[in-house]
Amino acid sequence: MPTYALVRAVTGIILGLAAAFPAAAAEFTKKPPQNGKPDLIAVVGDLELGDEDKFADVARSSSDAMVLFQSRGGNLIAAIEIGRTIRRKGFSTLVPDKMQCASACALAWLGGRARYMSASAHVGFHAVYTDKSGRPMVSSAGNALVGAYLNELGLSSSAIIYITSAAPTQMQWLSLEDAQRAGIDVKLLSLSVAKTNSSKNAQSQGSGDESAGGTVDKSLDDSLENHSR
Repeated sequence: MPTYALVRAVTGIILGLAAAFPAAAAEFTKKPPQNGKPDLIAVVGDLELGDEDKFADVARSSSDAMVLFQSRGGNLIAAIEIGRTIRRKGFSTLVPDKMQCASACALAWLGGRARYMSASAHVGFHAVYTDKSGRPMVSSAGNALVGAYLNELGLSSSAIIYITSAAPTQMQWLSLEDAQRAGIDVKLLSLSVAKTNSSKNAQSQGSGDESAGGTVDKSLDDSLENHSR
């Protein structure tokens, strides 16, 4: 099965888990590698303190992996430690088509040596906050932790300001243009485009045209092969 098909299969698992447990604690699912490609690890659900250990357990046996996210956010410490594990192991990260990775989840996603998002993905940031009497209040200590973590990842001051500037009740949805301006390295990876071009490739091969349609599949495979190099 082509690599993009395996990623889409894991995306299907993400959709199934998200539909079944829309507000559930995070689930961690790993697909084994195929033909020398990296493992695929799916993170679905709200992050809780202790999930950093669960993720480390799932990731321990993987020497190379792409981590896929679908999460509204959750615990700050769990997210930062997951991001650190991802960076230490040299994994890449991806928010697939029509998936969301917001708040604490986006901080974990930033840990990728290479960061990918699909064209219809949503990655969102806001300032860290605490809940005081039902009112979200910006947490200076929490934002200091985030700043230190982002500095570990090698992000610039402009990136740190961008990531922490939105108020707790707002969300800064990342675009490729914003990422470029803020100095956040992000690559676009559209699985739906890969599928479409793969279908065209199969049709072309059926008609004897060997030159059409193969480049998108190869570029996707190359991305997965070289994501942490």
